[in-house]
Amino acid sequence: MMRMRILLALSVAFGLVACGTEEPPVAELTIDPPELDLGYSEVRRLRLSWRLLAPLEGDRAGTTTLEGDPRVFVHLIDSPGDVLRTYDHQFPVAWSVGEEVEYFVEIHQSALGPPLKAGTYGLTVGLYSIDGHRWPLAVEGAEVDRHEYRVASIEVSPPSVSPVFRFSDSWRPIESGLDRQVLGRRWLIGEGSIWITRAKEVRAVWMELLVPTAEVGLSRLMLEEGANEPAVSIESACAGAELLLTGSGWHQVEVPVGRSDDETVSECEIVLRPNFELFLNGSLERRSVLLEGLAWSANGRY
Repeated sequence: MMRMRILLALSVAFGLVACGTEEPPVAELTIDPPELDLGYSEVRRLRLSWRLLAPLEGDRAGTTTLEGDPRVFVHLIDSPGDVLRTYDHQFPVAWSVGEEVEYFVEIHQSALGPPLKAGTYGLTVGLYSIDGHRWPLAVEGAEVDRHEYRVASIEVSPPSVSPVFRFSDSWRPIESGLDRQVLGRRWLIGEGSIWITRAKEVRAVWMELLVPTAEVGLSRLMLEEGANEPAVSIESACAGAELLLTGSGWHQVEVPVGRSDDETVSECEIVLRPNFELFLNGSLERRSVLLEGLAWSANGRY
């Protein structure tokens, strides 16, 4: 009997120690909206609102150090551990306790990848360091894995009812992506067009584009005469709008479709005109813009 009491006392003591090691949340996170409808090749905006509560320190064993900016993972899942799409990104500002930070993330089914099956999916979020350490958050949602929280539901409609994208011949075939963040990518040679048909519900087309840089010994970037830096002009023929992206690197852009909230179109041509070409050394191959994300929006910012 005495031995059982001692074991019970030790169990209670160890239980108290375990509870005492529970990490407090480093931030409070609110997601809006908590429910989204997402058709094939559609993009929706998700607002992330953060209140930073504590500094980002390593684990209690001291094995984790923060190198660079923290990252946010946003996963579309079928079930815990079954990740179908990712929308991971760097936390957009320096971490400063007491600050409130708000920004948007584009949740999409890119037209460069296969459609999801119709049904209901979950969206989970978490905060992690470059070495994989995760920090606890205060959120309205269940914890489905260690410091991974289900924060929204995604309802996917059948792809048969979605608008359709077509490409001019100057686009190279779709290449497979490297992960679940980028499912497919497509290089443009010179200038080219993208048409969106069955576009009556479309207000904008969202694209993620890379304006490349030359790599020493591998490629060279040739600008048009008189140009000082690489740029891409994007013209929406149906909306009468023209946008200009300047400088190398990644760009996200929404191109308007239609001239007003009351106007709809059945087809719209979007023309991309780079002022540069990328030549690969040791071959005749040339490229201009790399497209890694393409989707349509029924709302957009226009």
